[in-house]
Amino acid sequence: MSFQGTLDLFGLADILRMLAATGKRGGLLLQRDGVDGGVWLVDGGVAWAAGRTGPGPLARRLFGLGAVEPDALAEAVRQAAAGGSLTAALLDAGAIGADRLGEVAREHVADELFDLARWSDGSFRFEQDEEPPETLDPPLRVEEVLSETERRLTAWPEIAGRVPGRAARLSLPLGAPVDAGPVAVDADEWRFLAAVGGSRTVADLVDEAGQGEFRTCQALAAMVERGLLVVADDATGTAPAEQALRAALAQVDAGGVTATPGGGGFQPEEARGAEPGPGGDAAGPAAAPALGTEPDAEAMLEQLISGVRGL
Repeated sequence: MSFQGTLDLFGLADILRMLAATGKRGGLLLQRDGVDGGVWLVDGGVAWAAGRTGPGPLARRLFGLGAVEPDALAEAVRQAAAGGSLTAALLDAGAIGADRLGEVAREHVADELFDLARWSDGSFRFEQDEEPPETLDPPLRVEEVLSETERRLTAWPEIAGRVPGRAARLSLPLGAPVDAGPVAVDADEWRFLAAVGGSRTVADLVDEAGQGEFRTCQALAAMVERGLLVVADDATGTAPAEQALRAALAQVDAGGVTATPGGGGFQPEEARGAEPGPGGDAAGPAAAPALGTEPDAEAMLEQLISGVRGL
């Protein structure tokens, strides 16, 4: 059996159900914008899935989880790049137990299927008897993996509302709210806080965590909601409220706005009068108008206050 089509007409779930119903063996090969992916079936079950070709995605997951020593993983990647199987090389070398590898591989397949299910366009073709690059034994039931994929797709809009894409940059907040009590973090949250440091992209954290895009973004979204992380500006790596504060302070430091003694408020440097002469008269220009009549100073102060409130 060989057929092809486009994903805007045939959904991935419908295609997989049809192939599973006939007990087919082969590869459902997908392509979109020059990116190749695929789902491989054995006896109607999902034996492997990949949103990106090559051993890299699974290897990064294993490395991020600390499941395999780096030297052993590097050797297995070299063998896989030469046409071998990454999982077979790891098992042959005794670098990881079969049960642990199977657990990681199943989660990896679930994450890759979630990625492929979000392809709203692109093309597909089914190649009968094409062998998968890696193989889950036993294969996963199609309805089981589709149920998990649907659960993730349902949860994704809320997650994406707090973590807007892989290019989004996260940073640590300047401080906790004034009324905040003690903050407890679990082991995974501590790892993310340590990894973020000053500022990191979501893509960096996904690659380093070894938990895949869905679980990583789910954890990051929860941390954003709790105020442990903030979404930062792409260019500066700082949160919008911090940017406003830094801009205000920079203008103050540059002499654009100064605080005058005696409750005179913030005034532009050039508007300040010279020191009074011996007779009490100003030796220079007249004193600057009050804050309420100085729009530039008032706007500057409002920007400073807004920045602090946003923290």
